[in-house]
Amino acid sequence: LNQTNLYFRFSNAGEVWLDDVRVEEGTVVGGGSNYVVNGDFEAPLEGSWVRGTMTQPTERDGGVRRGGQYSLRLVATGRAQTVGQSLAQPLVLKTGTVYTVSFWYLPSATVTSLHVYVTAFVNSNVVVHAPGYARSPGAGAVGAVGLPELPEVYVNEVQAENGGGVVDNHGEAEPWVELYNGGSHTVDLTGWYLANQYTNLGQWAFPAGAVLGPGEYRVVWCDGQAGQSAGTNWHTNFRLAGGTGSVALVMPVAGGLAVLDYLNYRGLRAGQSYGNYPDGQPVYRRVFHYPTPGSSNNPALAPVPVFINEWMADNRSALADPADGNFEDWFELYNAGDTPVDLSGYYLTDNLNNPYQFRIPNGWTIPPQGFLLVWADNEAGQNLVGGTNLHVNFALSRNGETIALFAPDGTLVDAVQFGLQLADVSSGRFPDGEAGIYALSEPTPGAPNAALPSDNRRPIIEDVPPQNLIAGQRLEIQLTAFDLDWPPQTLTFLPPANGPAGLTLTPQGHLSWQPLAHQAGVYDICVRVRDNGTPNLTATNCFTVIVHAPPQFRPALWEAQSGALTLRWSTLPGKMYQLEASDSLSAPLWQPVGAPLHATENSMELQIYPPRGGQRYYRIKVY
Repeated sequence: LNQTNLYFRFSNAGEVWLDDVRVEEGTVVGGGSNYVVNGDFEAPLEGSWVRGTMTQPTERDGGVRRGGQYSLRLVATGRAQTVGQSLAQPLVLKTGTVYTVSFWYLPSATVTSLHVYVTAFVNSNVVVHAPGYARSPGAGAVGAVGLPELPEVYVNEVQAENGGGVVDNHGEAEPWVELYNGGSHTVDLTGWYLANQYTNLGQWAFPAGAVLGPGEYRVVWCDGQAGQSAGTNWHTNFRLAGGTGSVALVMPVAGGLAVLDYLNYRGLRAGQSYGNYPDGQPVYRRVFHYPTPGSSNNPALAPVPVFINEWMADNRSALADPADGNFEDWFELYNAGDTPVDLSGYYLTDNLNNPYQFRIPNGWTIPPQGFLLVWADNEAGQNLVGGTNLHVNFALSRNGETIALFAPDGTLVDAVQFGLQLADVSSGRFPDGEAGIYALSEPTPGAPNAALPSDNRRPIIEDVPPQNLIAGQRLEIQLTAFDLDWPPQTLTFLPPANGPAGLTLTPQGHLSWQPLAHQAGVYDICVRVRDNGTPNLTATNCFTVIVHAPPQFRPALWEAQSGALTLRWSTLPGKMYQLEASDSLSAPLWQPVGAPLHATENSMELQIYPPRGGQRYYRIKVY
């Protein structure tokens, strides 16, 4: 099911009476259930119909009607190109189903035409046109009038920034629009127009005698160089805007112009195109990585160099999940490419028969030569916006199974199969992203895979509990690590692979960070330590830091009679807050007001009695 809208719109100022509006499945009027609510206007408009800004005089009329007690007197106060001069109702229709729109109408002498729009799920319009007929007292009634059949011509594909894949008849890589005739008859485009703005529908006219054959694709160069048109190489007098813009296909209807199909694109990158899939189906428009000017659209996604790089299916004590401190299964994705890879809408699974098991939420990106740690813990609810560790809705089996990554269209990106796993031992590709899969000498989630096993044992970093602080406060932690090899080895802490800006970690394990106000959020920080054995082995441990926004004063309460002032501010439970005062903002020392207060909730207030004269400033200090 998809939501769409039904619009009635005028071509000029005037009025028309409507009654018995129906939208029903099939092609027989009155043969099915009516999807329109209050289409006979027997109930008030509020709650079912929406009037545009220029149709506010519109009301039900009990004096003119086809049936029942009322019709609708739809009044427009001016000519409009937008829904401001319209009557509309949202509908929920089924995808891929044929519907019939029917209604009775009585126009005034001033109305030349009435347009009825069924928006195709915000992507395209189907436009029908009802010519206006003046009243005819003393003559035969006009009677029911059939609406004209619309040509099946579509704005099928658009490329606003040509990456050089195709050039025009002058050898230039210019923006283009592709039209597609999905019908069985040739369509004469004489008198038709293309436009990139809805306020100027007659912007560029097709050449006289231009035709589009059945099943034909035709490229129109939208480069603002109309003088380059020659033969069937058409160039418009406007240029498509890069990134975000619009294209409208306009046809003549009863002496006026009406939009037959249109396309809006947003955030389109250079070299990409946008359009219909399948061809001539404006409901499911999408971005294409492989533009196909003059031929059928290609929905294939660009290949991404992302690999399932490392995994641990029997994690007993090697690495704790910073979200809850539990030792759970995990695996790692690696981007071997030179550009970031956006995994929004991709899928992860441990069952090749269920490729759509877990959809990666929007916003998850792997940087070039970067890693993404995925916890296979059946706890997808632990995913946080802006987090650095992903959680999926399945777990791994220590007895062996499959891990796979699928593209949004169901194409397999990468998969690995593994057998029985050893406790606290990870397996993966070595080197990163290559075909060889081994039991690794140590787990390195979020970092390059370690060398193959040796007699040296990896060091161990002691767990760090979750940290809470307020932006502006300094976090100081002395990390502790040890090694089980003898004689004792030298351990060196390495900079965190995912450390936020401003965080420092000395080789001796002293971590320091004073986050700024704009850095409020949740951080999963993974620290690493390396020994000097042969070969060098590295251990990783992760912990969570939650940075809260600084306290903010809320509106104060003033009691004029008593002179009492109640100050209120936001707090973090467990923190100590000291109110301080000064008569000058530049004073080097501020005086405490009362004793420090221990916060137990998310807000705090304190009543004080400031001096009657002069000025006084207050601030909050957090401990």
